[in-house]
Amino acid sequence: MGHVSQFDLGQIIATYGTTVFLETGTYQGSSLRHAAQFGFHRLISIEADPDLAARVAGDFRDDPRVAIHVGDSLQWLPKVLDALSDVYSLCCWLDAHYPAGPAVTELPLLQELGLLAAYPGFRASVILIDDRRIYENDAYTSGGLPGGYAQGDGRALIDFEDRIAPSHVVERSTIGEGTIAFYPRHA
Repeated sequence: MGHVSQFDLGQIIATYGTTVFLETGTYQGSSLRHAAQFGFHRLISIEADPDLAARVAGDFRDDPRVAIHVGDSLQWLPKVLDALSDVYSLCCWLDAHYPAGPAVTELPLLQELGLLAAYPGFRASVILIDDRRIYENDAYTSGGLPGGYAQGDGRALIDFEDRIAPSHVVERSTIGEGTIAFYPRHA
């Protein structure tokens, strides 16, 4: 699993004017804790596992900027984006890895990207994705996809990249499990 600390969130806020941090996959809250150190006005996380979500929500009970939603990201993301329709620019941290439980969509990344692309502030939003190795083969520092896991639809990810090329620059990393970052062309 990657970590959002690989990215300079302070610089992202300064360059793109992002005021909201939105993540899918809270896990133990380390990315949320890291993002909370920066100037985000709101921090929103969606976690499928109720126990993990409750534990992390307890850690943030005194921070009114933080909201944690429990359930499938594909169920929550449309509601969250609708509530954020007046926000100019988001910083999104999308967890591309396989979920721990059967109650959620196995690989929701492409659908999440589709929902984000329809968001009114998408052209000004930064999209950061971990676990690139699920979708693209490369020389990752932590190795390739473990045995027993099927490769995701890398072609569909490239198609998405082609579709947003006029509005975003793409950067890839092979650090850890790999990341992909979509940065707005015009800050």
